[in-house]
Amino acid sequence: MARAIRTETGSVEFRELPVRLTEHDLVERGEQLVQQLERCDRLKSKARRIGRLVRSYVRRHNAEAARLQAAINTREEPQSVKVSTRVEGGEFVAVREDTGEIIERREATGEEMQRALPFVGPAEPKRRARA
Repeated sequence: MARAIRTETGSVEFRELPVRLTEHDLVERGEQLVQQLERCDRLKSKARRIGRLVRSYVRRHNAEAARLQAAINTREEPQSVKVSTRVEGGEFVAVREDTGEIIERREATGEEMQRALPFVGPAEPKRRARA
């Protein structure tokens, strides 16, 4: 849009019109162009990093939303529960301590059978009677 200034003899306007650039102007514009292109490259690189970060956040939140949805749908979710284990009659038995439910019953391994044996410490050395 033109800017007009009133004078005694009429008015003066300023308009955007093509102007032939000098060699100095061309060098200056070239330097400005390089600076602008470098800024654009930095901004694009930053946008890619931010985009990866945002996508990572979105994936994390989607995974949490899926976990919560599954908990609502199944009315249960994995939680740490104290479980006691024992070997009885050659069977390994695992029992939930919060509900008393047997959650595993199977044939005990040799190692489990060994652990189930009562601990017997080393025998005390016999003391000789003093004469």
